Amino acid sequence: MIATLLLSAAAIGCSSVAWGRPGTDSKIAMRFELSDLTGNPFDFFENDVQVDLSGPGNRTMTVPAFFDGGKMWGVRCTPPTSGKWRVTRVLRNGQTVTAQNIAPMEFTVTGKPTAGFIRRDAKDPRFFAYENGTPYYPIGCNAAWNSGKVSVEAFLEDMGKSGQNWSRIWMNHWDGKNLDWVQNQKVPPGELSLVVAKRWDGIVEIAERAGVPFQMVFQHHGQYSEQVNPNWGENPWNVKNGGFLATPEEFFTNEKARRLTQAKYRYILARWGYSPSIVAWELYNEVQFTNTGRNKDHATIAAWHKEMAAFLRKHDVHKHMVTTSSDESITGLYDAMDYIQPHSYPSDLVATVRAVGDQFVKSAGENGSKKPVFLGEIGPSGDLAEDDGTGLRQIVWGSLMTAAPGAAQYWTWDNITNRNLTGAWKPATDFVRVFRLAGRRAMRPVSMTFTGDVQGAGATSFGPGGGWEGAKQTRYTVEPSGEVAGAGALSPYLQGDNNRALLPFVEFAVNYAKPGTFTANVRQISKGGANVVMKVDGKVVTEKSFPAAASETNVRVALTGTVPAGAHVVRLENTGVDWARIEKLTLSPYGAPLKAVAKSDKESVAAWVYPSEPLVADAKPLTSTVSVPGLDAGKYRVFWWDTATGKTVTTETVSVASGQPLTVKTPPIRTNIALFAAHERTGKYTL
Repeated sequence: MIATLLLSAAAIGCSSVAWGRPGTDSKIAMRFELSDLTGNPFDFFENDVQVDLSGPGNRTMTVPAFFDGGKMWGVRCTPPTSGKWRVTRVLRNGQTVTAQNIAPMEFTVTGKPTAGFIRRDAKDPRFFAYENGTPYYPIGCNAAWNSGKVSVEAFLEDMGKSGQNWSRIWMNHWDGKNLDWVQNQKVPPGELSLVVAKRWDGIVEIAERAGVPFQMVFQHHGQYSEQVNPNWGENPWNVKNGGFLATPEEFFTNEKARRLTQAKYRYILARWGYSPSIVAWELYNEVQFTNTGRNKDHATIAAWHKEMAAFLRKHDVHKHMVTTSSDESITGLYDAMDYIQPHSYPSDLVATVRAVGDQFVKSAGENGSKKPVFLGEIGPSGDLAEDDGTGLRQIVWGSLMTAAPGAAQYWTWDNITNRNLTGAWKPATDFVRVFRLAGRRAMRPVSMTFTGDVQGAGATSFGPGGGWEGAKQTRYTVEPSGEVAGAGALSPYLQGDNNRALLPFVEFAVNYAKPGTFTANVRQISKGGANVVMKVDGKVVTEKSFPAAASETNVRVALTGTVPAGAHVVRLENTGVDWARIEKLTLSPYGAPLKAVAKSDKESVAAWVYPSEPLVADAKPLTSTVSVPGLDAGKYRVFWWDTATGKTVTTETVSVASGQPLTVKTPPIRTNIALFAAHERTGKYTL
């Protein structure tokens, strides 16, 4: 029958597929019919349907097919080379079968290759690159589901217009994107919704057209949680809803659940695995919040991830990356993942993005994991809708200036549309493009020194950048400049008797040029109540008691203590029952009025400069002289970049002598500004 099919290919039709630039249609797509099929067509364990293709130079591909209703099956793939490709046979469970109405049977792939799929860079697996070697630096935001008037599809279009090249989309049930769980519909276990599948066809096509690759998130914690964002009560696999799982914990261990999950994943690979616009398959969103995670059965979670990652790699013809998202408390979770992707909602956004950049530098060292690390979700703590764009700019610009191989990715996408903030990305994406930051992989964190008549004025503030995890240290040094090394790992939860071992106290070594104040802003109190005490050199200077309540309580309380001039130790502790969440710590007068997040290599520096404290409306803009050490001698072109307009404020050429820092004067700064400087040997920059 195969010979007959090949002879009749011309009558059935051929297809010409253009390669072209990213975003054009470079996939092979074909359809055929299978009659007299028995068993579940969605379950490849029962119906493993594949198609063999032959191409130029005796190249061959075997690609999975997907069921598309009735007798119809489909195949999609992106071939590795241009030229003529043709169907040679159709298989079911390893045996050749007779397929009807194959169309088309031949494909002529023309044009130049695209950049290809996104991988860990073969030359340096700490970073990302397209198959053709072009560096890939992810910068964008989440677009997990439809929210209010904001649809995933429309949001992707807007993201592309602003130059973003990364997003993250969930397979969730409440807006029609979960293949085996459709709200207000009965989907029997093992079957998949073709209506949902067609929705995903459109999402993938829009992502390709917009030039916004995304992570496809298969599972989310609420599906198998009774405690955190719980959806278990609605889950169709719950026995109470006619399913087969008695508890949410069984999802990770039940043989039928694992088999049906793999069958769904195989369907996903067959239908959308062709697309280079899928950055990675994300197995789970915040798996630590499932019942299994809350029970701390970490071995079970890690084993499931290893099993599913191995399954995807075995069956994915196009070899997408695999990741997951969780804190790093689950031992072994990231062993089988291609990159590490934490989430965070801290008090101090800048401290957190810097901490993740530092984590990357550490993990990518000689004895580290050598895996990429970047934040897949981040937003201000508390009510995210309060963000007027200030938090967004801190996240985007702060993370750009760390050594991490990707930007920190903002979470609240509906806030972007509601507050008309989509345009905030264009100046940042242009900065990355113009100054070729994606390829500057030797850049590492660098400290900038501010000097001039503004030195030592004003106040300096910082906040905890960590989460609930236990303290890695209890003593921090606030440098005279106002910088606090390690603050990104400081937990905001000052613990009481219930969990005192996590963070029994925290101390700050300070050195005031003249007498001043130290203020701790308390934002939230546990229902058990707390008692926050501030001591200076062991003596209590202020304290505040918070009574127990029926639930957690949001508060806005500032505890302020006076500190004499000179070196001292300020200690915060909670002698109460349960935790108090610290939002911000402020020292006044203390430090330089300007701060920076910066990175450099031997021939270039990139930095984001901002006031230590927001300026009041009638305040005079700040200026200073900034110095950056460690650069090679020579002439440097210096660009000051407006982060609001994406245009240069000023440019100049300066000389750096051997062993001396690059020294330049800032323009007047009211909100924030970006700096890029590069040795003349690095070439020219088209603005």
